[in-house]
Amino acid sequence: MALREPLDPVEARIVGVLVEKELTTPDGYPLSINALQNGCNQKSNRAPVTSYTEQTLREALTRLRLHRLVNEVHSAGARVEKYGHSVRDVLDVDGQELAVVAELLLRGAQTHGELRQRASRMARIDSLPALDGVLAALRAKGLVRDLPPASGSRARRVTHALGEAR
Repeated sequence: MALREPLDPVEARIVGVLVEKELTTPDGYPLSINALQNGCNQKSNRAPVTSYTEQTLREALTRLRLHRLVNEVHSAGARVEKYGHSVRDVLDVDGQELAVVAELLLRGAQTHGELRQRASRMARIDSLPALDGVLAALRAKGLVRDLPPASGSRARRVTHALGEAR
């Protein structure tokens, strides 16, 4: 299922971070605005490296709530608001598909080998043929698209189709 409007780069980063943190550090999920800002601006596992302000993130979170991709999570006794995602339901994806989409949102276009290795830290993908099956399902849903090889390379690349490709 495609979105009504494409995600901008800030929205894409937020969604990617929320999914990544849920899958890799579930004890710290959902995320406070401070944790979300740290995740969006971390210097590893991100391309490009960003420096989003809290205000920029709050504005993007408002737009993402309209897409129904993000929700505010209220916990009894919590002193700060926290944010979670509903990407699985909105995009109708399984765990492996979710991990692949998140990785593409966090790092942009990647070769199949890069994508399998990096997405496997969020959901196990045993082989390149297994990744090909995941990508085929995502293509059928309109969530990823193929790109030509990068200059000087023959390796196929894939990117997300949820907004502006990097």
